[in-house]
Amino acid sequence: QLVVVGDQSSGKSSLLTRLTGVHFPVNSGTCTKAAIVVQCCHSETHRHDVYELRDPQDGEYHPYALDALPTAITKAQNALLATSGTKIAREEILVRATGPKQMDGQLVDLPGIIHNGDGKEETRELIEKYIKKKETLIL
Repeated sequence: QLVVVGDQSSGKSSLLTRLTGVHFPVNSGTCTKAAIVVQCCHSETHRHDVYELRDPQDGEYHPYALDALPTAITKAQNALLATSGTKIAREEILVRATGPKQMDGQLVDLPGIIHNGDGKEETRELIEKYIKKKETLIL
């Protein structure tokens, strides 16, 4: 598992996009508002990479075009935040990327570190949750 940790707007999501091909929501400020876990699976049986997002309501995976993923991820984050009442969601968003261009592994995009204000503690707790596994590589 590869986990990217850093300040807000420091390029974490952009780095993971380069590694997986998954387009994450990017913008200034807090864009990643939940842990986004990308399960990558190399598969020669697929002609092209296939991207699926787990719906937070029904738990089912649904396919998305690559260019539609950022909007779908943002909607999933907003749904999680609506039920949590916090700035940072504790639940994770799951994305599957399968195909010939993928590597086998799991990558985690975490919210940027908030140094002051709302979301500071939630972000730190989320980071600690994902980096405590021994088999985690932290960038």
